[in-house]
Amino acid sequence: MLINASPALALPVHDIEDTRISARPHVLQIALESSELLENRQKYNNRKLAEAKRAKNKRAIAEWEEKIAITERKLQYALRQEQTDEQKKKKSNQKTSTAKSVVQDQHKKSLEKLAQDSERLIKEVTKQKVTVSKPQSSAKTADTTPVAGIAKLPSCPKTECIWNVPAKGGTIPNNKSCDILLMVAPKEKITGAISGEVPYKGVVMIGAEFAKVGTNKAAGPKGQALNGGDVLKIGFAANNKHANPFLYLANIDFQTKDSYWGDFIKTGSKSSDTRKWPDIFLSNSRVSGHYFWSSTTPGYKEKTHSDVFQSPAGGWRSLSVSNVETEWTGQHWYVVPTRAGKKAHPQGQVVLKNVVMKPAPQSNKIYGEQRDVKYIAAYNVRVSPSSHYKVHTSNTYITPNGNQKLSSMYGPNYAIKSAPKLTSNPPSVVNNSRLGLKGRVTNLKELQGYCK
Repeated sequence: MLINASPALALPVHDIEDTRISARPHVLQIALESSELLENRQKYNNRKLAEAKRAKNKRAIAEWEEKIAITERKLQYALRQEQTDEQKKKKSNQKTSTAKSVVQDQHKKSLEKLAQDSERLIKEVTKQKVTVSKPQSSAKTADTTPVAGIAKLPSCPKTECIWNVPAKGGTIPNNKSCDILLMVAPKEKITGAISGEVPYKGVVMIGAEFAKVGTNKAAGPKGQALNGGDVLKIGFAANNKHANPFLYLANIDFQTKDSYWGDFIKTGSKSSDTRKWPDIFLSNSRVSGHYFWSSTTPGYKEKTHSDVFQSPAGGWRSLSVSNVETEWTGQHWYVVPTRAGKKAHPQGQVVLKNVVMKPAPQSNKIYGEQRDVKYIAAYNVRVSPSSHYKVHTSNTYITPNGNQKLSSMYGPNYAIKSAPKLTSNPPSVVNNSRLGLKGRVTNLKELQGYCK
């Protein structure tokens, strides 16, 4: 916001000969000080300018250069005025010394007031210059308000603990003095994986874009080497002191650049105490690009596996997915208990709300023809039904893959409380205006909208 210049000062007519000294017509620079006073001031101004140049302070340099220019004009005017006064003095010596003293005293007070007003105007001009030198960027800022209807954070940070995620990914730092870690995505796309076993109450990432590049190799179905690897491998430490920890992800736009296989979310806790098992949230996100196949070519250590979610890292309490689209060939939501005695959490559940699940696009590099896709895997024949997570769906859609049988798409009826709808034309469930960096949260203040 620009600062308006102050109105011109009202001066006595007999004090004004040429007051518009400045090049700026809206600023009056009054030059009524004595030449001696102005010469001393100019020396002071020159010293300050030299100091600003040594400090390479561009703002200060501009300020003192302007003051020097103003003072120089005042000095020239004062010299002319004094010369005129001297001539008048020679022509007339009628005034008494007492009268001269009174006039000089009044004139001095007037000059002091005018000098103060002049300095005030200079300061206002300087403020105006600083404002203009920092124009507002035309780039759109992120919308950090949450999408309506998505789950809020179970707990909000007490202190601001931030990890700026490198574009190439990295290992999450462990700082036991923090309760909740905010992972701030870079302004560019993330190409690597994010991993770590953390001691936090919560780990949060809101607003990020991926262009995943695979760093590991596995044999493809045609025997070729294909890059891949897991993406978010975030486990909660067994000795975590916090009860009910959580992983909260929102506004994530995951795509691949040179990666063909790997899990998107791998999480859980190795603790045998179910109070330490985390809740997982994924909201307003789009996840696409990985495939699954059975590798039969010897000589490769990696075994290809591609789930949007699974928990080989340990136990978990709940999974809440809302306003999410997946394009994946493999298992989308693998919610079968895999650790801690292959038992679900006593209060465990899975909630899919406003979710669209599709197979990944056909890729001749991977298959001659597309393989079957498991959208919701919620059942293990070796585990009793009472030990499984119950899956609740609402406004959830599946785009079938060719002639794939319904029974192969998700688990048995007792595990899926409400079956997803089958359609080849599902609705849009992601808010694109806040997807990726357009919805990036970078600090505690911006995070407040996600708090309960």
